Amino acid sequence: MSLIELFHSTRASSAIRRLDTSLDFAARDSARAAARLEQVAQNVGELNLLMLVTVRALLDKGIVTYEDIGRYFAQIDAIDGKADAKITLEDVRNALGLRPAAGGA
Repeated sequence: MSLIELFHSTRASSAIRRLDTSLDFAARDSARAAARLEQVAQNVGELNLLMLVTVRALLDKGIVTYEDIGRYFAQIDAIDGKADAKITLEDVRNALGLRPAAGGA
């Protein structure tokens, strides 16, 4: 094997090792992202259940009507200036007069 062939072979081996390492990192990142996505989906499901239980209890006890809920929904959705059926945690905290927890959101 010539010196040029050895150089190219060594260089190719080094590139393959770098790619292999990059793939290992990508696989770990992907696994972490999948686990985080699963946790977020679980949290959303729990929040949906809590919201339904709360609304059902308020309706069943006659505290609010469906019309009230529709009105509140529209009013609260407009807090951020966008009628998009979304609200940020920051907007919820502001609307309730709460401050973020120490050390994070």
